[in-house]
Amino acid sequence: MKRNYIILKLIAVFLLFSLLSCEKEKIVIDNPGGYDSDAPFVKLSSATTQILTDISFINKNEGMICGSFGFIAKTSNGGKSWELLNSGINHSFLNAFMLDSKTLYMARIGIYKSSNSGSSFSPLGVLADYSNSIFGICFFNQNEGVVIKGNLILKTRNGGSTWDVQYDSAENITKMQFTSKTVGYVAGGRSYDNSSRGEIHKTTDGGESWQQIHLTDSNISALYFINSERGFYTNYNDELFRTVDGGKIWRKISTVEAGALSLCFTGESIGYLSTYSGKILKTTNGGISWEVVYESANVPISKIIFVDKTMYAIGNNGLFLVKK
Repeated sequence: MKRNYIILKLIAVFLLFSLLSCEKEKIVIDNPGGYDSDAPFVKLSSATTQILTDISFINKNEGMICGSFGFIAKTSNGGKSWELLNSGINHSFLNAFMLDSKTLYMARIGIYKSSNSGSSFSPLGVLADYSNSIFGICFFNQNEGVVIKGNLILKTRNGGSTWDVQYDSAENITKMQFTSKTVGYVAGGRSYDNSSRGEIHKTTDGGESWQQIHLTDSNISALYFINSERGFYTNYNDELFRTVDGGKIWRKISTVEAGALSLCFTGESIGYLSTYSGKILKTTNGGISWEVVYESANVPISKIIFVDKTMYAIGNNGLFLVKK
């Protein structure tokens, strides 16, 4: 009897360890949830039919958008109406960044700043001396800011009067996100001659120094971090990857809709993805499965952001969407 009891106990221990080892192979959503609502994406006028390339909001009401042929506009009521801004520059802008209600930044080859809520803009520093376009702007305050330009990461400590090269990547950098004043991520890569390559780099000192933390065989199309540790990216192979340790390890979560352009998560479970074909897809299980929640046929949706429990999205033909 005692012998049978010992055997049963050993079997129970074995099964317990087997279950634990299986659990390691599962995709676990550590902090499930994220803000969500049943409200649909609603199309509002953006006061233009041009291609919209970037969007920046500091709260649910105040924001700005930019696009082709020098288009810039700002809103103070969440996009219900827009005030057109005249920068005096006719080329297309790729980036917009709103630091506060008075301080606005626009960029393409060079970077331009307004200190009077967009009434006028002036060029900053000598960024135009570097080739390639600017694909990302982030200012922490009136003095410190970081931009990505081609394969370079540059930083200013004097409000943009001068810029210093902090990092020179092997490939072009097209995505940037800071989760705090100190921790930030950039990503990019290349695709040509039937080959592709993707890279992710990280800073933990506000852009002073950068380290490559991930190298992959496919260019990175979208990048989003929920916080300094947990993030996602999609690549040109239409794969979604996730990290929970600040980019040390990335695990494939799923295959997603082709042509991903932007990612945005409101928490561990709830996330959105926009595509070149004009779709917005939603996940409620951390990216394992997706469903289409908005579609505008053949109108690329280039960016989705989440601010103060509100989703905003922009795209071609002046497309501007809001989801409360």
